[in-house]
Amino acid sequence: PTFFESDGHSPFGSSLRMPPAHHACCPPTGNSTMRPTSRSSRGRMRLRGVSAVLTAAAAIAFSTSTNTVGADETTSARFLRRGRNSGANKANTDAPESQLVGRNVIIKYKTDEGLYEAEGRGGKKDRPHRLKRIKALAGYYTEQDIAELSVRPDIEYIEDDAPVKRFCSSIGTSTATAGDLGIGTRRRSSFIPQPIPYGISMTQADQVSAKTNDDGSPRMTVCIVDSGLDATHEDIQHYNVRGASFGKKVGEWNHSEDPHGMHIAGTLAALGNNNCGVVGVESGGNFRLLIARVFDDDGSDAKTSDIVEAVEWCADNGANVVNMSLGNLDKVKSEGEAMAQLWDDGILIVAAAGNEADKYQEDNYPASFNEVISVGMVDEGMQVAETSQKNKQLELVAPGVSVLSTTKMGTGELGSYILNGTEYEALPMEYTIPTTASSPDGVSGVLIDCGYAENPCPASDVSTQPHICLIKRGAPDPDVTITFRKKIKKCEAGGGIAAIIYNNVDEGPIDGTLTKENHGTSIPAVGISLDGGLELLSTYLDQEVTVVVRDDANYEYMTGTSMATPHVAGIAAIIWSHHPHCSNAQIRKVLQITALDQGDGGRDSSYGYGIVRAKDALEHLNQNGCPDV
Repeated sequence: PTFFESDGHSPFGSSLRMPPAHHACCPPTGNSTMRPTSRSSRGRMRLRGVSAVLTAAAAIAFSTSTNTVGADETTSARFLRRGRNSGANKANTDAPESQLVGRNVIIKYKTDEGLYEAEGRGGKKDRPHRLKRIKALAGYYTEQDIAELSVRPDIEYIEDDAPVKRFCSSIGTSTATAGDLGIGTRRRSSFIPQPIPYGISMTQADQVSAKTNDDGSPRMTVCIVDSGLDATHEDIQHYNVRGASFGKKVGEWNHSEDPHGMHIAGTLAALGNNNCGVVGVESGGNFRLLIARVFDDDGSDAKTSDIVEAVEWCADNGANVVNMSLGNLDKVKSEGEAMAQLWDDGILIVAAAGNEADKYQEDNYPASFNEVISVGMVDEGMQVAETSQKNKQLELVAPGVSVLSTTKMGTGELGSYILNGTEYEALPMEYTIPTTASSPDGVSGVLIDCGYAENPCPASDVSTQPHICLIKRGAPDPDVTITFRKKIKKCEAGGGIAAIIYNNVDEGPIDGTLTKENHGTSIPAVGISLDGGLELLSTYLDQEVTVVVRDDANYEYMTGTSMATPHVAGIAAIIWSHHPHCSNAQIRKVLQITALDQGDGGRDSSYGYGIVRAKDALEHLNQNGCPDV
């Protein structure tokens, strides 16, 4: 891993240690093999390979004297000299297929001695990386290598090094009902200074803050295993932050192009009282942050061994809480052993449950290991999201639908509409046309009711003055589908210069997509709630409205259990900072006891114990002390 750190005197001051140049993560492509759980991931990615464990069932006679190499070098030495890339084998076109084809595996040794001996052989270029806490090596090996090693008596097992993905979703509809939280039918735009994301209020994070040591230094260290961050961001602390990168193709931890990790960091720790951006769960800068980057700039190319190596680094650098908004379907044995060891070492581990409940109900890992808190997502109306994974391992839920947080500087997409000088939030349709370059202040026109936009709007006999189309989601006939793209095309055909599409059910603002491949529209379009649309329809027709879609913002909405997870991790660290004598198990227990029960009474597969609540958890500890476990 490569890393550098700041001493806290200034943003990247004189004590900065820069890493050597190395290989180069938000909206990933559909071909990504590993993704987080948020609005940036699209569609389901079936993972390549399964955790097929090759046990040492057929032990053969093998010399344990492996300290010498040369003419009599052992199978272990030959295997490690070919190493991760097997370049020599691939260049030999006459070699058997088993020598040309390989895969990434994790090799678990029975003893430290066997591990150290194996790691010490081979050149640095092709040496596998060591997972020291579980006595394992990970790397690329040919099928011949794997066959030879699988029968060695000093090897416990060999298993596939499964790819991992982020748990985010590019598209989705918020199912929040504004009235449920008493926030009114329309909210002020996120462009105004420092709005408080709804998740901060719902989880009571705005009513507590982390406690520091007497000298002001942080008591709690939180490690984020994700895609790194943009360390220049205006709303992230530039002190008490350290990072490292894991994986062959991963770039510098503090210069990530992928916004997923940045979004997680903002929800966890965006600064308050700086008159810009948003507010995080802990907004006072009272955490020490560790950033373990495992995703590349496309949000992909992470393997289970990278995750294990990253969490080991977190533990070695003093992490109390680890946030992992990622996972996969494969239950990798070595990863489970690593989670168990971290738990035994007193670390609290929080992971996203996954976003594909509409496609499958299987467990995702690491969230479903017993040592890990599995987190699902609810919307602004406190209802579980349709795609949030539902299973018996689910432990807590937190806000994860249309969550506003930090992104890479100058790359975020935000929408709004302006009426009578007041700006209100709206969600830009994915792949819509931004107004940033052509009309920085937005596009303005008279608001026209276009119904469902089945036909060009307005009709040809209506005034041709510039107008904004107010369109209702859906169609008059419930058996007919009119896509967002078709509605916007009808608006364009009638001379409309922008479109506002409002929901047809009481499920909050529309967070829709026009499909990247062929959206075929050339005007900006945003989505709003049913209440907002009805208010515009009843009060503001024929009045001037301005639609703004920015693609140069420093903040962005994302959806996924990825976004829910840092709410739980941050709250756990806050309450732990007030009661550091409690164990990880006791902190976990109090989060369960004080969660706001939703759904069926008690723990269930949709909400777990319920919505995490910071103030209730802290008050329980203050009054009752650390609970029995």
